[in-house]
Amino acid sequence: KNKKTMQLNGVSLATRRSRLFKRLVVTTTGLGRRERDVIEELVQRMGGEVSSQFDAKTTHLVAATVLSAKYKAAMNDEAFRACTVVSTCWPQACWDKALLLDPAKFKVKPCCGLVVAVTNLDPTTKQNIQKRLEKLGAIYSKVLDQNTVTHLISSGGTPSGEKFVHALEWDIPIVDLRWLDTCEKTKAPAPIDEFRLEAPIGGTDPILRRQLDALEYAARSVKTCSIFLDTRIYVPSTSISGDQFKNPFWVACLGLINKGFGTMVPAQILHDVSARDTITHVVLPPDILPLQPIEFDSLPRTAHIVTSDWLLESLKAQSKLSVEPFLISASSSSSSKRRRLLHVPS
Repeated sequence: KNKKTMQLNGVSLATRRSRLFKRLVVTTTGLGRRERDVIEELVQRMGGEVSSQFDAKTTHLVAATVLSAKYKAAMNDEAFRACTVVSTCWPQACWDKALLLDPAKFKVKPCCGLVVAVTNLDPTTKQNIQKRLEKLGAIYSKVLDQNTVTHLISSGGTPSGEKFVHALEWDIPIVDLRWLDTCEKTKAPAPIDEFRLEAPIGGTDPILRRQLDALEYAARSVKTCSIFLDTRIYVPSTSISGDQFKNPFWVACLGLINKGFGTMVPAQILHDVSARDTITHVVLPPDILPLQPIEFDSLPRTAHIVTSDWLLESLKAQSKLSVEPFLISASSSSSSKRRRLLHVPS
């Protein structure tokens, strides 16, 4: 009896399981170390190959978040069209059933991995939003935690409130309810920029305005590609007017980084020495430098400090260009003209 229960069509379950993932190359993204170890062990026990590299050889991507650069590339870049994206439940389900289950039944939910808070909404609307978010795979947060919240949903109209101010300060995207509506309608994570709410910002210097126009046009017109896939970029978010709100330059750079499937590093990472060292590039405006010398000291020595032209020209060329022609040195911050434009005290 025991032998019968351990066999299926004359083949033992152990043997059947060991062949399930044969010829599959599996990469993971967005998982904690413990969960990643469990899934990678399952893949190997089922005969599959685990790869830390995400490239043309990858057949399946097991994703725990829609925010990861690997997930975005797999879903949008033609180079990864052959890669199948699955939820973290798929490997365990295949093991339990001793069958190679249809990946289409294990799609990553549209908001998987997102942690969303809300503000400027009444209690009934908040409860409704919580249910909608959880159905989409997101986690609803009653508080705006700097280290975990990925999005803040606010009502339309003029943005205000403590959560709104802190979200701007901490580089947490703020969107209106249309963002959630679009996630539900398209069954995919909606682009943030189309629904982003910003605080009003005063007049912008004409030199910077021309730069912003070029960056914003490129963000709309250039083709997506995966040239920044393994790149972690920090863009200072101090406002041109000297207040705590983000400037349009930061938003424009975000659009370009997303086009290349790069990762925008949040400002708070500068206070974490180990995490700070993961920054590969710091992007600044070509003609206006929003960093004082002391701020250069807080950046990792290995990071390339470049102008936004590096992002722009790399995307135009559809290739990550050498940083050499675009490098900025800390000594550049002594320019009185740049200090005047940025209202930085001498």
